[in-house]
Amino acid sequence: MCSAPVAESVIVPETLTTNMRQVAEKGRDCGQDIVYNGGCVTRCWGTSDARWDAKTEALFSYVSCEARVPMDHPLWAICKIVSEALVALSPEFEKLYAKSGRPSIPPEKLLRALLLQAFYSVRSERQLMEQLGYNLLFRWFVGLSLDAVVWDVTVFTKNRERLIDGDIASKFMAAVLNQEGVKTLLSDDISRSSLPRRRPRAR
Repeated sequence: MCSAPVAESVIVPETLTTNMRQVAEKGRDCGQDIVYNGGCVTRCWGTSDARWDAKTEALFSYVSCEARVPMDHPLWAICKIVSEALVALSPEFEKLYAKSGRPSIPPEKLLRALLLQAFYSVRSERQLMEQLGYNLLFRWFVGLSLDAVVWDVTVFTKNRERLIDGDIASKFMAAVLNQEGVKTLLSDDISRSSLPRRRPRAR
């Protein structure tokens, strides 16, 4: 028999008084500890406030990060475009990284993380690593599982500089813009406005 919780001051309408009394009587017949008060109701059916607010945690989780992302989220379409561009850059990644030595951050995951930093205006790479630690949307887009360890910010910065030195960033953007699905989204006006303009000569 659990102790009765402290009743909260919730006013019960007169029309529900009879129904609540009947519920309480049925609970006593079944051996349940249901507290009834004519002026207010308990927070839960005979359980203490501590048990009501207890965290529900399981030993194993069978839900992936992908299952948590709504199907109409705009990152789904972006993820498909980015994945196709990264597949096209696989030979470039093989040239940039050695076959042996200490493992580094996969360039595909690093580029996806940099895209998220630009999309969501994350101020620093340290804050980006923090987001990857608890943000399920970020972890799904980058390709990290729920239990995967987030990289150290110093290691992330060094690997990012290696990609920039290898001219991978510009090749990645070119691979994205060359896709047919992306070309249809770009107009000639946007393409011309992105080109540098010549300054008029002084007379």
